[in-house]
Amino acid sequence: MIRVRGTGPDLVMIHGWGMHAGAWAALADELSERHTLHLVDLPGHGADGRNAPWTLGGFADEVLNATPVADWLGWSLGGQVALAAAARAPGQVRRLALIGTNPRFVVAPDWPHAMPSRAFDAFRQACVDDGGRILERFIGLQAMGAADPAATLRDLRRMLDGAPEPGHAALVAGLDILETADLRDRLPSLRMPALWIGGTADRVSPAAASQAAAALMPNGRYRPVEDAGHAPFVRHAAAVHALLDVFLAEGRPQELE
Repeated sequence: MIRVRGTGPDLVMIHGWGMHAGAWAALADELSERHTLHLVDLPGHGADGRNAPWTLGGFADEVLNATPVADWLGWSLGGQVALAAAARAPGQVRRLALIGTNPRFVVAPDWPHAMPSRAFDAFRQACVDDGGRILERFIGLQAMGAADPAATLRDLRRMLDGAPEPGHAALVAGLDILETADLRDRLPSLRMPALWIGGTADRVSPAAASQAAAALMPNGRYRPVEDAGHAPFVRHAAAVHALLDVFLAEGRPQELE
């Protein structure tokens, strides 16, 4: 399901694992003043209860088929969906803005900027055993390391309100994507401008992953958000919006500014 609001150049926005389009509340009001937002609920998440293909390619195709040529903004798993879409249909993705995104979410011998395999396996098993509590555990992990963890936790909990929680199968499928996806080899061929934003206190997807991934892209750049965790746009919305505003305005005719 995709909700459209605002006016101006098109911007597709894709939430992270276990979340929904309401995750963008801290950014959407300001962004909608200068952009037509396409706020995505991935299948099985938020208001979209469909049992559509829960694969990275399936998610990418779902959004590509329902949106025009646009800039894309993805957070975490949503960033992986945006990268997959850019690789499948580069002519449809003008720019990529990626927040808390890791092209490979789990560590590898040549990729230390990721979650240790043992920690990820334990988290996935906890989701399989008790999906009802795993979202609360996950938002607690996102708040860790942030400058104001209590406020961040409160805002993340509020973020989950207002929409149904994703089903257990969708949660497990999302973790399977994060465990197996490795998009690093696609990055050098993606020539569109790309902005990688990383919270320096992110305990889920280290900022070093965003910095290293940006360096693999011909037109990639990395920008940190100091003292922010995995969802820097929650408590550092002004800083994230400022980065996005500059990036999304680049190369546009003056009358669109």
